This record gives sequence, C-alpha cells and structure tokens, in this order.
Amino acid sequence: MSVRANAMPANIQLNKGAKRRKRMLLFCVVVFLTWALPAFVAQWSKLNLKTAEMQGLQDQLQQLKLTNEQTKREVERLNDKEYIEQKIRTELHWYKPGETVFPATKAMP
Repeated sequence: MSVRANAMPANIQLNKGAKRRKRMLLFCVVVFLTWALPAFVAQWSKLNLKTAEMQGLQDQLQQLKLTNEQTKREVERLNDKEYIEQKIRTELHWYKPGETVFPATKAMP
C-alpha cells in the first residue's frame, strides 16, 4: 500500500477547481463592469443632452409652423384689393386725392 504525502480526497480537489472557476468568473465580471460603467455613464449624459436639444428643436419647429401659417394667411389676404388698400393707407400713410386726413395724436401718459 503506497500512500502519497500530498494526496487529497477527490472532493477537496473538485472544490478547489470550483473556487478557481468562481474567482475567474468574478474577475471577468469586475473587468467587464470596469469597462462598461464609464461607457454607460458617458452615453447616458450624451442621451440627456440630445434629448434636451431635440426638445428645443421641436419647440422651434412649432414656432416656425405657426409663423408659416400666419404667412400663408397674409398671402391669401393680399389677394383682396380692400386689404391691400388698407395696408397702403396704414403702413405707407397714403391717402386718396381730396381726402381730409385727421391724424390721431397719442395721449400723454
């Protein structure tokens, strides 16, 4: 009967292998998280900036749509001769010959 001095039971050697695999898996998880967390934080901050930028652009788009609608209405009204005459009288201060003009004075506050 030969007895080895360093011989260990089979279940103890299996436990060492399992511990080694667990340590290796833990090491891999730590390395992955060390790489992934900073990348995630950087992308999260970029996402927040882009979201704010998109909201600003949507607000600007709404304002431009409103301006566009007003301009379209103005173009439609410019096809009316009475409206054109009114604009000429108010903006350019033109009057028909023989008309008496009574300029309105602003009240002093």
